[in-house]
Amino acid sequence: MSYFWYFFLFILVPVLVHLFDFRKVKKVYFSSIKYIVSLNSKTRSKSRVKFFLVLFNRILFFGVLVILVWSLLDRPRSEATVGSVAIYNDNSISSTLEDSQVLLEQNINLLSKETSLVYYYDNLNRSVLSKNSLFNIGNEVSSEGMNCDRLFSRISDVEVSSLYLISDFQKINLQELSSFLRDSSRNYELVVTKDLGEIRNIYVDSLYLRPNEDNLSELSILVDFGVHNMTNGSVVVKLMQGTRQLSSVVKDVTELDDVRFDILKDNYGSYEIAIDGDDVVYDNAFHFTIGERAKSQIVILNSTSSNLLKDVYGNSDLFDLAQQDLGNLNYDVMMNADLVVISDEFELPEDMKNQLMDKNYIVFPPDSINVVSYERFFDFKLTGLTEKFSEIDVDTKHPLFKGVFKDHLEYASQSAKAALFNIEGIFEPVISYRGGVPFLLEKGGAYFFNSSISSGGSGFESNALFLPILYQIAFSSIGMIENPYYYPGDRLTLKTDATDVPIKISKSGYEVIPSFNSSGTEVVLEIPFNLEVGTYVVTQGADTLRSIALNIPKEESAMIAPSLEEFTKEFSRLPNVNVSQILAEESSVTFAAESQSSFWKYALILAVFLLLIETLLHRYLK
Repeated sequence: MSYFWYFFLFILVPVLVHLFDFRKVKKVYFSSIKYIVSLNSKTRSKSRVKFFLVLFNRILFFGVLVILVWSLLDRPRSEATVGSVAIYNDNSISSTLEDSQVLLEQNINLLSKETSLVYYYDNLNRSVLSKNSLFNIGNEVSSEGMNCDRLFSRISDVEVSSLYLISDFQKINLQELSSFLRDSSRNYELVVTKDLGEIRNIYVDSLYLRPNEDNLSELSILVDFGVHNMTNGSVVVKLMQGTRQLSSVVKDVTELDDVRFDILKDNYGSYEIAIDGDDVVYDNAFHFTIGERAKSQIVILNSTSSNLLKDVYGNSDLFDLAQQDLGNLNYDVMMNADLVVISDEFELPEDMKNQLMDKNYIVFPPDSINVVSYERFFDFKLTGLTEKFSEIDVDTKHPLFKGVFKDHLEYASQSAKAALFNIEGIFEPVISYRGGVPFLLEKGGAYFFNSSISSGGSGFESNALFLPILYQIAFSSIGMIENPYYYPGDRLTLKTDATDVPIKISKSGYEVIPSFNSSGTEVVLEIPFNLEVGTYVVTQGADTLRSIALNIPKEESAMIAPSLEEFTKEFSRLPNVNVSQILAEESSVTFAAESQSSFWKYALILAVFLLLIETLLHRYLK
């Protein structure tokens, strides 16, 4: 109905009724004309007031009736078959909490009986169902929640008269959803499965593996948490390996930004962060794996002492070693290195500092150097020494020496080759000569030995600490070979050749062959969305490539969603959209519709009120 006709009914009908109601005049005969003139003078002003009050009241009354009829009857209809229905069920993890999935099955089955045709969609499946067919919506749960882009791409071409969107609408953008529903000709039922604002939840937001700065023989597990709908209370955070509890801490919910566990760095395997606390019942386990440490990529620049350093880093089980000529560098090799070792170079090229930026490197200077190039390279000042120092004091508390000494020693005195220079600048002394001159210093991942390596083995290279220090520097320069955890939908890169033998992801008798892309010796797998959380094994034929840990995506863990009141407010202007909520009544559930448009309720109340006003006007304003 056009707006012209709404305006026409709003004004014309009450005016016509009003005029016809006042057009009759009742004649009254009096014996005296003087009395009539007097009576007319007294009542004329009151009649005029009553006339306009009743007219205004009737205009409002009929206007309210038009709004009432409009809100109840004038809803857009699809050109598709009347009664045909499509259902989009959000089968994400958060939407299937508790028993809501069972309740949805009951209602969807009932709905399928009462409609001519039902198209069923969820985050994993789509199917077509004929009239009166009973069906199960499936037990598969998706780690991928409903979002506007995915929703619009799947249902935009569905020709039905009504579409049910069943979800908790977690992290949905109401403005985007409203924009899409406004442009459609079909009717929508938005069924809100639960109020996420009532669910308390603590989940692992991120987890990091780092070398323990205080003990390089250990690995630190740093955990950050997300907290929803909890402002107080204590929780117990446990580090589990299988069924064995390794460690635990008790934290207030306001202190969960500082949780750390330390374990031996070679403790490979599968782990879990478990969260226990009052009402914390969702997403309270986070899985991760600690894989074998990667071999450190070592590059030694050719020098007279390269054979000694080659012996140091020649253990192929721990290091991948390459040697380069300073005058003919392969920068691709050097840029992939974890640690670059420079020894006995008279001059350090000016442009090399930029090439080594953000990398760890060690410099052993010769007895005679180009001082200017070294000062420019390290940004400190070198001056000659009048007194030679050869005794060093080792601070065993320094991270480089954690796990090196069997017994705790405050300081250990060692012999070393004499110092070359007095060094002034900003740096951290790792080992110092007894006179205070630095022997080994560290500056932003660069290590400088204030002593040369003797080809005869008469200097620090013959000391028992020489090998452990170089090993510790190499170990602290690398990360882990494996990412500790993944989410469904992530991509996993494997160093393997693509063959006719498929790569499988399996767990406890369940296995799936994921889609993949291959390039040379790399295969990139796409982790499916329908995998449950836990630890899986990636295999190719009889070979086990690695283990991976899967967790609930953070988007599913965040208990953030619009409330029913926010839905009502947002969609009150769209007559083709209705908001409902699932309500349980004695083990059965119905879609108890709460119309998002409450105009008809207020219009009905106002119409009754206006009728009462007109009655009072006729009764008391004569």
